[in-house]
Order: sequence, then structure tokens, then C-alpha cells
Amino acid sequence: MSNFNIDWQLFTRRLFDGFAELLRFNFSVTNPVFWLFFLVILLVLVRSWKIKKAFSFCFVIALVLLAETKIENHIIEFFKRNREQFDPLLIRIACIVVIFVVSLYYFFVKSNND
Repeated sequence: MSNFNIDWQLFTRRLFDGFAELLRFNFSVTNPVFWLFFLVILLVLVRSWKIKKAFSFCFVIALVLLAETKIENHIIEFFKRNREQFDPLLIRIACIVVIFVVSLYYFFVKSNND
């Protein structure tokens, strides 16, 4: 039982740091809160969809968010090299629009048999 010591302060700090990263629209593969969020969504969607449809929805949304972060970082680096400032608001809005379109497709078009 002595091998199961958890540093709760470190755990809560990492949890809040991961959540803060998500609030800053900075999605990362190494962020456990990001994956916990998708696990919860997957478990909620499995109640009304088949596992294949729910998993593919979560996977596509996760890829869109990870791609948005990667694109945003590349564009920011490009502008930093040219000593310009860049506001990533347009990229974030485009990402939200893509997520909205994908969600509409999965909720209304894609059948549960696919």
C-alpha cells in the first residue's frame, strides 16, 4: 500500500495547467485533459450511437483541433521571423466552423450503420 502514494498537489496543478492550455486554444497530444475530454464525449455518445460512429466523430474533432494548433503555431512563427504581430482569431473561428460542419454531418447525415 505504500507504493500507491499520489502527490495530489502535483496532480491538481497538472490538471489545471492542462485545462488552462485548452482555454488558450492550445491543443496538444501530451495534454491529458484533452484526452480526458474526448473520453467523456465518447462515453456520452456511445449511449446513443454505435461505437464506430462515436469514435470516428471524436477522432475527427481531435484531429481538427490538433491541426488548428499546429497551423496556428506555424503562422505565428512565420510572422515572428518577419517581426510582425499576428492575431489567430480567424484561424480559431475557421476551426470552430469546421467543427460545426463536422458535427452537423455526424448528427444529421451519417447513418449509425456506417
